[in-house]
Amino acid sequence: MNVPEKMADNSQERSASLVQFKINTLVMMKKNSSKLEFTTFIDNNAIEHRLRVLFPTYIDTNTFLSSTPFFLQERDINKEDSSTYIETETGVFPNQGVVLLKNEENCLALYNRGLYEVEVTEDKSHTLCLTLFRSFKKEVGRGETGEMSLMKKNMAFEYALDFKSGNVPAGEVMLAGEDMEDRHKNSVYNLP
Repeated sequence: MNVPEKMADNSQERSASLVQFKINTLVMMKKNSSKLEFTTFIDNNAIEHRLRVLFPTYIDTNTFLSSTPFFLQERDINKEDSSTYIETETGVFPNQGVVLLKNEENCLALYNRGLYEVEVTEDKSHTLCLTLFRSFKKEVGRGETGEMSLMKKNMAFEYALDFKSGNVPAGEVMLAGEDMEDRHKNSVYNLP
């Protein structure tokens, strides 16, 4: 697809010039598995943007869980009023590889490797939004001269959805997410 190359000079909108942005996603479901596994390959030629993958869940719940070091943190889906904050509230939260939405009937877990930003939308869809990467011009300690933060390169991302019944213990889901991390620690990608 073609996407805007960067931010416009006014820093309020995307530029009119377009660059090619390639995304290839391998989707795999193994026999007798409750998981749908994804590997997304990206050839990023644009800067100053964020790429997320969105999964509408329609799970009727007010909270979700996200893994943090040594803990599954419960978070409210409905955000508090941030109109008086100095900085704009982004609505995103950290995770360490496992995000979980569940109610009495259904459970959806998202496992990911090294993707630390997640959001669940407040609307009826309760869409689970996983940030694959952010590209930004100002790099900490380097002003606007840092090249690392632009993310102009080939990248690969691994994540999986796990579909379970609502009565599954959260600890079991956490262990399944850690198992995915352990199995893929030494994997090597041949980027297209």
